[in-house]
Amino acid sequence: AWAQFMCDAVRAAGGTQPVSLGDGAWGIEVTGRDNGFSLRDTAEYVDFVGPHVYRSDTDRPRQHYRAAFECE
Repeated sequence: AWAQFMCDAVRAAGGTQPVSLGDGAWGIEVTGRDNGFSLRDTAEYVDFVGPHVYRSDTDRPRQHYRAAFECE
């Protein structure tokens, strides 16, 4: 319900840019953990999925390569 409300609000206000909800890519279908988002449930509302990868350590090379690795 929240996802549909947000996407509908952007479009109703005249937004023509693609709409995304952000971190929905790391939902239960991908990670096995339920974060409250479902790619299957939100697919009909969004134009693209934009996964975010956050740093969790201090190793600089690993930080820079981790996002690409996780998205593969």
